[in-house]
Amino acid sequence: MSHYVTVPPSLPGELVESGCIIYIGPGNGNGYGVKRVQGKKCYAHRLALEAKLGRSLKPGYCACHTCDVRGCINPDHLFEGTYSENTLDAVKKGRYCKHSQKLTESDLGEIRQQLERGVSHTELAQR
Repeated sequence: MSHYVTVPPSLPGELVESGCIIYIGPGNGNGYGVKRVQGKKCYAHRLALEAKLGRSLKPGYCACHTCDVRGCINPDHLFEGTYSENTLDAVKKGRYCKHSQKLTESDLGEIRQQLERGVSHTELAQR
């Protein structure tokens, strides 16, 4: 069963069975909640962590989720970490996808051979 709660600083959320508090305000289209503060868009989970810490995040740091739920603003599910630490955490959990990875000439040759052998595009993409 879920119910509505408010997370400091005045962030509306819905507590769900997993313990996550899902932000119910506007989002950015990628699953993260956003709130306007003094005319500037801020991530809701970052605001929740800063309220818990009683200070702004250190320069070069971000608000990371232990639960891996982008919309979660539960301060107990958030920690301060560098962008590298956040990426390593995602890699360890199998949640990191490198969209900008480049293919080598060797990769292209292998892909062409597999296509000629009848391997589907879907199967190649999954590999």
